[in-house]
This record gives sequence, structure tokens and C-alpha cells, in this order.
Amino acid sequence: MRATDLTVDQIVAKGLEKSEADEKNLSRFEYHQKVTFDKIKANGEAESVSNLEMQVSPGAQSEFTVVGQAGKVTEEQQKQARLSQKFKMTFSLRKMAPRFNVKLDGKETWDGRAVYRIAFSPKPDQPFNNRVEKISNHFVGFMWFAADDYTLLRAKAHLDAPVDMAWVLAEMEALDFSYDSCAVPGGAAPSKFLIDYRLGFVVGELHNRNEITTSDFKEKAAAPVAGKN
Repeated sequence: MRATDLTVDQIVAKGLEKSEADEKNLSRFEYHQKVTFDKIKANGEAESVSNLEMQVSPGAQSEFTVVGQAGKVTEEQQKQARLSQKFKMTFSLRKMAPRFNVKLDGKETWDGRAVYRIAFSPKPDQPFNNRVEKISNHFVGFMWFAADDYTLLRAKAHLDAPVDMAWVLAEMEALDFSYDSCAVPGGAAPSKFLIDYRLGFVVGELHNRNEITTSDFKEKAAAPVAGKN
């Protein structure tokens, strides 16, 4: 079967396999990660910005180390570092795929590579166990897979409608996210993950933008062999 004969479900399945292989490959590397937290004013300007930089070593006992500042790391920065690590550093097709209808929306070129553009929209009446799953049930957007090896090169999504977050007396009025990857030896890795969301409350609203960028991927040094000097 030629690549052009693949169905959209087969393309997504191959993309899922490739993403999982890339996630496993990522454990071979250490990398620099920058997390930016913006609070956005009504006019779109950043009201306050908090930047946090860290060195990340997936699978290590101490997975991240805050860098790039003098003096003691504050408790708030430690909290932000832990929060940033909750964002899965590869786009989780395994968790997302069953919740969505997909269709092949076209073929195009991205960064010099032929890609499949896959549109996705939520299946109706999907169950949810937490706020993240409830919000995910309203995502619509696109994924771009490389036609040669099915690497997920990028993804973009937004809410198709506001989501009632009744247990906190709030409504997720809007949420946009985007994901971009970069090449590393042996596969691909995340380069940027952006979430821009607006929560409406009984009084007022909260508009935040969080961006995670990763760079400077370096293979970890080989562990010393026991008994050898």
C-alpha cells in the first residue's frame, strides 16, 4: 500500500506510533526549558510576566533544575516549575485520538516537508473524569503529520464553545493551544507549547498565556559501568 493510499485513520495510527517512539527517544536527552507566564489585560497587553528557566533531564531523580538566576529559588517559582512539568512534552495522541472524529483536510508543505493536514473535532457525548477531559471534549483544530515518517510536526486547537466549569463557579470562555516540534537525533522533540485561556467568573475574568519552549538538546552522558574506573 502506497502512502497516498492510506486512510486518515491509518495516518493517525502511524502518527501515534511515531509520537510514542519520539517520547521514548526524548529520555536520552537533557535540554533547556523556558516557561513564561503572562497575565493579559483587556487591551491585550501583558500585565505581568514571570519567566522561569530550567534544565530538564527526563527520568532523573531530580527531573528539573531551575537555572539562570542568582539567589534562592522562590516557592512560587518551584510551584511554577512543577506545574510546567505537568504539560506532557509530546502531544498525546494515544489519549486524544479516541475522543475525536478526524478527516484528511489536505496535503501541503511545511518547513520544506510534505505533510498531511488532519482536521479533528469532538465526538458527541464523550465522558470525562476531570476538568482537562471536559475541556478536551470541546477542542477543534488541526494536526500536521510529515508524509515521509508521520512525525507530528505541529498542532493547533481551540474550543468550539465555552465550557461550564460549574464546580469553581466559572466558565472557560476561550482556550487556544499550539504545539510545534523540532528534529533531534533519532526522532523529534517538542520545541514550543502555547496555551492561551480566558476564564470568566461571576465578577470579572482571568486571561492567562503560558508558553513552554525547549532547546539545546544534548544526549545524556553514558552511565558508568559498575566495577570500572
